[in-house]
Parts: sequence; C-alpha cells; structure tokens
Amino acid sequence: FEDSDEESDDSDLEDPEEDRENSDPEDELDVEGKEDGDGREPRPNSRKRGSAPFDDPDLARLQNKRIRASERRRRRRRHTQILAEYYGEGTSYGMAIASVMYTMALQLGRASNDLLWLAIVGLTDHYLHERVSQVQYDSYVTAYREEVSRLNLDTSPHLSSSTSASDDISSDLDSIFGDLEGDDSNSNNKKGPSGYGNVRGADDFGIRCEEEMRVMLLRHWSLYESFYFSTYVATRVGVWTREGKGRLGSMMVKMGLPHREAQQLYREMSLPYKKTLRQKLTQMAPNFNLPDLFFTSFHRAHGYKGTLSAPDAVHSLTALLDCGQEWKHNNPSSHTNSSTSSLAEAHAPQVGRVARDVEEE
Repeated sequence: FEDSDEESDDSDLEDPEEDRENSDPEDELDVEGKEDGDGREPRPNSRKRGSAPFDDPDLARLQNKRIRASERRRRRRRHTQILAEYYGEGTSYGMAIASVMYTMALQLGRASNDLLWLAIVGLTDHYLHERVSQVQYDSYVTAYREEVSRLNLDTSPHLSSSTSASDDISSDLDSIFGDLEGDDSNSNNKKGPSGYGNVRGADDFGIRCEEEMRVMLLRHWSLYESFYFSTYVATRVGVWTREGKGRLGSMMVKMGLPHREAQQLYREMSLPYKKTLRQKLTQMAPNFNLPDLFFTSFHRAHGYKGTLSAPDAVHSLTALLDCGQEWKHNNPSSHTNSSTSSLAEAHAPQVGRVARDVEEE
C-alpha cells in the first residue's frame, strides 16, 4: 500500500507545462468548442483594425475616392462659410468719385472752387443716401472746411480782418433760419430771397459752411412737405400711417406753428416763426425720435440769383438723373430743358452739361 500511495502522489505533482507541450492541437479546439457550449465551429482570429493595408486594389481605389470626396465637401463648406461672412458684413462704398477728382486736382495744384463744390456735392450724396458713416462724413467735412477757408477768402469791406470763420458761419446760420433783419453794420450787405442767406455781391460765388436739416428741399417747399417727404423723418415718424401723420402734425402744433404757416412755402413764412424755428426744432426733435436732425453741410452763393445748398443740389440732380428721361417722355410739352438749364446756372456748368446729356440720350 505504501508504494501505491507514492505513485499517486507523483502523478499529482506532474508539471502542467509538459502536459501542454504534449497535448494535441485538435484536442484543444475540441475543448474550446465544448467550452463555448453552442456547438459552432471556432472562428479564426480576426485581423485587428488598421493592422495592415488593403491588399485588394479595388478597395484601395474606393477608399481614396471617399477621401477625395470628403476633402471636396470640406473645402465647399469652407468656401460657403467665407461667402456668408463676407455678405454678412453688408454693402460698403468707397470715396465719392468727385472727391477723388478733387484730390487729384489738389495734388496737381489745379484745385478750384468749382471742383471743390462738386466734391462737396458728391460727399453730401453719399451721406444722404447712407453710403458713408457719420465718423467718415465728419472727417471729410473737417477737411473740406479747411479748403473752403483757403479758397474763399472773405474780402468784403463791411467785415473786419479780425472776424473769425466761426463768426461768419454763425451769421450764415442765422440768415438761413430766418434772421433777415440785419443791423446798421450790415446795411450795405445785399441779401437774396428769404431763407437764402447773405449775398456779398453780384460776383459772389463763394462756398460757406452751414448747419442743415435732414429734410428735403426746405427752401423750395413748405415746412410740412419737406418733413413729410424726407427719408430720415418719414422712416422715424412713420408718415405712411395715420398715426405717423398725426405725430408729424402734433410736432408742428407743439412748436407753435399754425397750419397756414406750416403749409405755405418756407420762404414766405412769417419772420417771427422763422427766427424761432431752429430753437424749437432742437427742443422738440428728440421727443419725436429725430435726434440727428441737424448736420454740418455747405452752400454756395450765385450772386443775386440766390444760394444753393449741397443737400438741395443732391436731391435735384438725383431727380433729374433718375427720372428726367421718363418725365420728358410723359410730358413732351414740358420745359424740361429749360429747367435743366436753370439748374445748371444755379449749380455748376459741369453738372448742367451732364444733365443735358442724360436727357438727350
């Protein structure tokens, strides 16, 4: 019995590594199949992802085609994003061509009052049609004001040599808004029609700086019509609605203007209402959503024929260039050519020739 026990103990202490080396591989597969318990044949070891490239050339071409298509989609999305960002910035405009021409003339030493006036009209056109920001407009106005002071030296005998440019501008503002009474020192000063400012003489073609209202053709219409047809006032008050018309009429009433005075031509308004108009508008305009009703601009005298402001010139030329041909076609018996000639005389010979050429085409 002792020998049998020793043999059993030796069998229990056999090395498992020797059993694994001596075992048959087929037996291992059978054992694994039994351990699965489903009776299916064992699956071969799957290849790890990315361990080796495709050996099939067709699969390689398909993979490259997918990569190129993905790259094209990525570039297309990037281009679409760039276009969206560009158009999202809005429309921008550069310097007016009249200003560019005046800059060239200034560099060549050929600057003149006529070219300066055309540059001012071009700048005013950009400002009234919202093609230039307020900051840019103010910078241009500062530069043009210096040019006006350089090219329009005031040599009138009734003004002393010590009179500053600000005093001259202030007197022009008073005349524009109805201060036409004058005093003894200005008794020899010739004046044009009411609301056109002081005129130095028959040969006065100077340019002066002034403060204008953002209304349309005030000196040629009534006060109510100028406000009603102004883009700035109409969009902020809403004159196309009944409530908007009521607000505009309420503003006239609160300024103390009778209906008759507001509806008649501005140059025929009573002098007391003209003298207080600017002060009342400054007080009442912010209450009706018109905070920037006044802006700095320029006007040019044409002797005793009158004075034309830059905003009025812009509105007149815009109407001629946009609707002149249509008006002439619908009204063959109208004096369109004579009106163009009148505008040319009151504005500038160069612009008059341009307007006549447009009508003849």
